[in-house]
Amino acid sequence: MVGVRPGDGPGDGQGDGAYERAVGAVAAGLRGAGPAEAPGRLCAVAVDLLPVDGASVSLRGDSMPLRLAASGDVAARLAEPPSVTAPATTCCAPAPPSSPAT
Repeated sequence: MVGVRPGDGPGDGQGDGAYERAVGAVAAGLRGAGPAEAPGRLCAVAVDLLPVDGASVSLRGDSMPLRLAASGDVAARLAEPPSVTAPATTCCAPAPPSSPAT
């Protein structure tokens, strides 16, 4: 989940225009998009703006998240909630070393 911290908006004293450029890129990416297209376009804009390989957009509430779009297969897989029957894993942790066969 992404949040906005105080000072991340216009007038934060940085003066480099990054916020305005991001807002302009999002607006341009969503311009003319209908409701069904907007989540996919937002993923594409996020991948263009951020140092990431993929992005997904989900609706979240009190129940399970509902993925609306993903920029690719890996982003879609990582956006899926963990299975209640599968053992818990961390996506980016190295696998434990396997013990040698005896």
